[in-house]
Amino acid sequence: MNIISTQTHLKRLGEAVFSIEDHCVELFEAMKLLEYAANLTRIEYSPFSEAGMYCKGIFEDELIEQQTMEAYLLHLSIFSMSWMGLESIINEVLHQDKEKSPQHKGKIHALCSQLKSYSSKITVPREYKKCLSDWKKIEKELNDKYKYKNSTPPSVDLAGEGIYRVYTLRNHLFHGDFTCILPSDPLWNNYIQSLKLGTRIIAFTIQMFLMAHFSDKKYIATWWHGSLQEYTDQICIERAFKLLHLEWV
Repeated sequence: MNIISTQTHLKRLGEAVFSIEDHCVELFEAMKLLEYAANLTRIEYSPFSEAGMYCKGIFEDELIEQQTMEAYLLHLSIFSMSWMGLESIINEVLHQDKEKSPQHKGKIHALCSQLKSYSSKITVPREYKKCLSDWKKIEKELNDKYKYKNSTPPSVDLAGEGIYRVYTLRNHLFHGDFTCILPSDPLWNNYIQSLKLGTRIIAFTIQMFLMAHFSDKKYIATWWHGSLQEYTDQICIERAFKLLHLEWV
């Protein structure tokens, strides 16, 4: 089975959660954020100037800028909305019981600690491992301001390593360290690829966390994708989330 697109992956997370026994409506806001990210298809950006109206060369340059910037801004928006969904899940689930990880300051550190404590309930997808390997390569190919992680703390295991590393990208973006990125930058494609890969790791992290968090539930309904399991309208939580990122035939 092949892996589905990242945006379809995000959309399925919401569909799956609302199909779990009791519908899990406490995650409604988080899943809506993922739905927004999943359905972003276009960002409009207009660099056109008055000078471009009179000079063909300037107009052509501005047209190229429009096309490249729209692609970058689209992936930036999908990444940002996905991260918002992740943090909403952390707010709703982890912070309900602060005694679970009192030694950790910050949402992502708390999430990583919780993922490690859930390790016996998590099946780590091999496709996630491939994404993590690719991330370790691309994070070294961003600009000099980007301080990638050389190692991970004891509270972070394989399931949490991806989001722990992508957290650095999130901080660089949200704190303004990647300002004035231009298509002429030789690392331009690396920025776009890091956003796409980072969003996929966010999706996998949510998938693994939900697999463990809902492990005490009895079933997930298969109405949202009937080919998940033939001849039945229910499937166990572990199997559903284990296959969630894959095409089913």
